[in-house]
Amino acid sequence: MTLGNETLIQLVYIALFAPLCGAIFAAFFGHRQKCLIAGIVPTLLLCISFVASLLLFISLYQADLIIHIDFLTWIEAGDFYSSFGYMVDVISVSMMLVVSLISMLVHIYSIGYMRHDKGFNRYFSYLSAFVFSMMLLVMSDNFLGLFAGWEGVGLCSYLLIGFWYEKTSANFASIEAFVMNRIADLALIIGIFLIVYHCESLKYEEVFLSLQTENFDNSLFVWIGALLFVGAMGKSAQFPFHTWLADAMEGPTPVSALIHAATMVTAGVYLVVRCSPIYQMIPDVSFFIASLGMFVAIFGASMALVNRDLKRIIA
Repeated sequence: MTLGNETLIQLVYIALFAPLCGAIFAAFFGHRQKCLIAGIVPTLLLCISFVASLLLFISLYQADLIIHIDFLTWIEAGDFYSSFGYMVDVISVSMMLVVSLISMLVHIYSIGYMRHDKGFNRYFSYLSAFVFSMMLLVMSDNFLGLFAGWEGVGLCSYLLIGFWYEKTSANFASIEAFVMNRIADLALIIGIFLIVYHCESLKYEEVFLSLQTENFDNSLFVWIGALLFVGAMGKSAQFPFHTWLADAMEGPTPVSALIHAATMVTAGVYLVVRCSPIYQMIPDVSFFIASLGMFVAIFGASMALVNRDLKRIIA
């Protein structure tokens, strides 16, 4: 199956903006009594997003394409230019497929799971907004767009963990997750500042080409790689930023399944994969990442042995 360029571009827009439309639709019912349509419409829109992602996945793997879209200008100051642009390649389309599939299943399950909750409408608005932020994160063609999606994911996570805000434990867990992620995000944005300062661009392809062709000091690669990885550590709840993940189980169970098991915690993995050209130039940092991953796997398993709550054990 081969689709034309125009069709592929339309599918990219559908995959990205369908969850946003669902979030806006459910938000109109936010303060009203439970309305089943506030859950059904976002779920149907997410099904459409999944179908679009699946068609893109098939087309890109068959034709080995990379889709570039410049949506609109974001920042234009002197020689510096950054746009709201999207790049869909085999890495991003794989993540899009996983995110949209799992999110669709969670939305379908949530219609029944949350049917007696008075915050039913608000829940689906938050959930669809999270999916849109995650799609923006993986589809962006530059670090600034990635950071916008990154912060959107963090905000929606805060709202969903503290969804039952009457509970003190849920309030504490949401604030803990938000603050710990902001600490790690500070390192991420410093790394992005270093990239802008030295490469004068934020587009992935231009940055990687500049770092590989120009004669930069090796310490710059180490700093950029380390700072970006600290940001990834926060999102993926790796040691020492691991404490928020178990406490985040205070949110509704479908939220725990979507955010803290399948999508948000894989954003850090996506960042490392996307920046693999940088990490190839600093094998020492790559070795540290692999060693930390091995340690966290053992450390997490040892914590699971002594926990009594099923959701915490899985987390």
